[in-house]
Amino acid sequence: AQQPVKWSSTYVGDDKEGVMTVTATIDDKWHLYSIKEVKDGPYPTTFSSGDAEIVGEVKEGDPIREVDPNFGVEVGYFAKTAVFEAKVKL
Repeated sequence: AQQPVKWSSTYVGDDKEGVMTVTATIDDKWHLYSIKEVKDGPYPTTFSSGDAEIVGEVKEGDPIREVDPNFGVEVGYFAKTAVFEAKVKL
């Protein structure tokens, strides 16, 4: 199976809480949809945190916005790289 997105993460904090930054490196000719849900659009990117608890909302960089011909609606997506950040409790 193809793996067009490579994931990496960093954590800054102590043994109770901190900030997790997740970076997606996206192959050429591929893209990754935003975490923001769009009515009648694609499934958004989602995150699970394993044993950690995500506190508040996951933040994302500024996605490219354009009408996706597959859905006929404006969607947000990332090309090449995407960075997401969340506060977490361990």
